[in-house]
Order: sequence, then structure tokens, then C-alpha cells
Amino acid sequence: FFLFVPLASLMDKFEETRFQQQLDAALAQIRTVLENNRSPAGAAEVGHSYTDKFSLVEFVSNSALASLIEVWRFLGFTEENVKQMRSWASEKSVSLRFQSEHHCSFSHKKERKVESSTQRVTKVAGLFTATDKVVTKVTDYFWHFSSSYSLLAFQGTYTDDGILLKERKGEYEILTSSDVAPEAEVSIADPIDLDITWLLQQMNNDLELTFSIDRNDNRCRTPRQNSEV
Repeated sequence: FFLFVPLASLMDKFEETRFQQQLDAALAQIRTVLENNRSPAGAAEVGHSYTDKFSLVEFVSNSALASLIEVWRFLGFTEENVKQMRSWASEKSVSLRFQSEHHCSFSHKKERKVESSTQRVTKVAGLFTATDKVVTKVTDYFWHFSSSYSLLAFQGTYTDDGILLKERKGEYEILTSSDVAPEAEVSIADPIDLDITWLLQQMNNDLELTFSIDRNDNRCRTPRQNSEV
């Protein structure tokens, strides 16, 4: 399961020194891939106009959103699913819900004999010897354990009409030496919800990302200080 962090939250935690170190490392790696006549550099090292700063913020933001959308593909999203969720987002909030539950029940028990790893040798009147081992009766208890999870997309609070994106179930046999259950009979975790409305609203009808900064907004001061960022 993935975590979506709003861009505003990232800006609040921005660490310039760390960012510069990561940028330098990325540039070094890119130079090993590009041809020698290409010279990638940071924005501060390249001549640009002030409006280019807005374009850079929009480009980087859309790139970050694209990486999140790519994760969706591995979570079971299809193009049809995303279009439906985008339609929902025009009216109400859209959320993802992760649910999981576990079940454990007694299966059967089985008795077996276990010989000691040591043996005792007894000599009788110097004529012959007798060898014996301690044999212990052990009871094994077998339990049937199952675990399942699902990922659901839904509009507003209408979970019954949601889209099941992925589900999986696994089973396992647990062996214990006592008749005490190793897990709770039924364990249902609290659902984890994630609001993805804003992200869906950054797409057009062709599911292309269109995040942009409204430079005509009176609240838009700089590429960093504006309503969108």
C-alpha cells in the first residue's frame, strides 16, 4: 500500500541542504547516462526568467504526481477505474480504503513419540549390557490460519457501491505444542482510508496531469507562495 503526502506538507518540511545533496547525486547519475554534449544542471545554474520558475514548479509537481499514478497500476487500477473515480471526484470526495482481517481456528491434534537423544547403558553381572532410552509422548496441535486484504475505491461514504481494486487471501497451518490458540479467532483491523480527490482533479478527460498555478489569482505571490502549492 502507498502513502500520498500533499505537496503543501512537503514544502513545510523542506530541507535545502538535504535537497541539494540529493540533486547533486541525481545529476551525477544522469551524466553517466546522457551523451557528453548534454550538460544537466540545477535551475540556479541556468539562465532563466522569473516566469520559468512557475513552469519549473508545475513540471516538477506533475512529475511527482505521475510517479504516484504509476504506483496505482501495480495496485490494480485500470484506465476505466480511474475515469470512473475522476467522474466521482467532480461531485464528491473519493477515497481508497485498505481492509484486512485474520481468522484462526483449531484443526486437529496429533500424538507422536520422541526418543531422548541420550541413552543409558547398564551392565548386568558383567555378563551382558542393557541399553534403554527415554521415550516421551508429545502432542502437536494444528491450527488453520487465514489472512485476507482488499483495496477499495469509493465516493463519499458509499462503500457498498465502490470499486474493488485488489483483494488477496492466504492460508497457513500453524503448529503449536499447547492447546492455546496462537492467534485471535477473528481479528479485523480498522480500515485505513486515503482521500485522493485532489489528485484526481489534476487530470483531464484523457487522464493527463494538468497541475498548474493560477498566476492571475490575487493570492499568488511567488512560485512557492500560492493557493495551488
